[in-house]
Amino acid sequence: MSDAINNDDNAITPQGDAAASSGSVAVGGNVGGNIIVGDHNTIVNQYSTRESFLHQLPTPPHDFTGREQELTELREAVRSGNVMISALHGQGGVGKTALALKLADELKEKYPDAQFYLNLKGMSDRPTTPIEAMSHVIRSYNPTRKLPDSENELSAIYRSILHNKKVLLLLDNARDRAQVELLIPSSKDCLAIITSRNHFALAGMKSSNVDILSVDDARKLLITICPRLSVGTRHDASLPDEISNLCGYLPLALRAAASLLLITPDIDPETYITQLRDERTRLEKIGAEGVNISVEASLTLSYNQLSDDAKRAFSSLSVFPADFDAQAEEVICEDDGYKQLSELVKRSLVNYSQERMRYWLHDLARILAKRKSGRIDELIIIRRNHAFFYANTYTKLKIFSKSKNSIERFVSLELLLIFGLVPLRFCSRC
Repeated sequence: MSDAINNDDNAITPQGDAAASSGSVAVGGNVGGNIIVGDHNTIVNQYSTRESFLHQLPTPPHDFTGREQELTELREAVRSGNVMISALHGQGGVGKTALALKLADELKEKYPDAQFYLNLKGMSDRPTTPIEAMSHVIRSYNPTRKLPDSENELSAIYRSILHNKKVLLLLDNARDRAQVELLIPSSKDCLAIITSRNHFALAGMKSSNVDILSVDDARKLLITICPRLSVGTRHDASLPDEISNLCGYLPLALRAAASLLLITPDIDPETYITQLRDERTRLEKIGAEGVNISVEASLTLSYNQLSDDAKRAFSSLSVFPADFDAQAEEVICEDDGYKQLSELVKRSLVNYSQERMRYWLHDLARILAKRKSGRIDELIIIRRNHAFFYANTYTKLKIFSKSKNSIERFVSLELLLIFGLVPLRFCSRC
């Protein structure tokens, strides 16, 4: 489950009472009071100045699966009183929004005065501005209040309204620090939960990286959505695990695949797995059933935010069939100082292990990278750089290593990986 909950084209509030708080309910006239006149009609505003809309959290997914360790750590951090800002970062489709909604739902009793949900639309062409977000919160208390145009004046009203209140704000799909900084309450009795694909620093913020699901949780989610995949049916018990693997354990992909099998009982899971094995059409076969956005569209939203140099680096990374280090990327992708690689990590399009100092693309992101590859002559240069780099590495290791046989075995595996002769599932990526 995932960012699919918060389609980037959604309004600032997702549903229910929250949608009513915007006050934009009339055609003609000015929504500044209780009576609106336009086109010879008089409309009495249904909201009095004393009505408010303060409990706006959407319901978490009913089939929310896994994340026990993440939830435990986040709950303890908040309940200890040491955290007022909690940020969840990760690639599109990994389930940041679902996890944030689950956490907010569990903690909402601790913040009884109000709970606000704001979709900041960080990946859209027109992200929500701080002025729009603050106005939404203020009008949730008083829908008819006339607000100043000045950001400074509006910020003062915003802080005053939240002063000495126990309020929870879920700031979903944030673009960067500048978008959320003014929205953080000054009161220590408030909590802000932020989700974002992009990594950024903010004073007092505890950041957590949301990873793909475990094998067991991925299997459980698939079977929960599509029970005919469960053990005990006529199907092989290994089928859910193979579908999970082909979906890269990405919640958005898992939900789409399981939903497709749920509504198409005439598609045999084994046939579907055969279709998914073809990388050329895998993204299309996963589809967008049961979700608000397809995996390809979700990843493309992040890709579209990149500079031209970062886009070129991302597409070049498709040449790596497994994980790699910064030196290899710098030489092969001609990325001086691996600056673009670091930018891709910041935007959650490339994964990085601090312990192993290795980078890798998610399997579905690699498929997108291949599709975004440039001209054929550029691709040939990248492939040539790739082959030369590892051939040179092999030569150096062979010359300087005292344990020649073990090194040859290691490099032989590397070369087999380069030419796609070893399945990626045999490669360690933790």
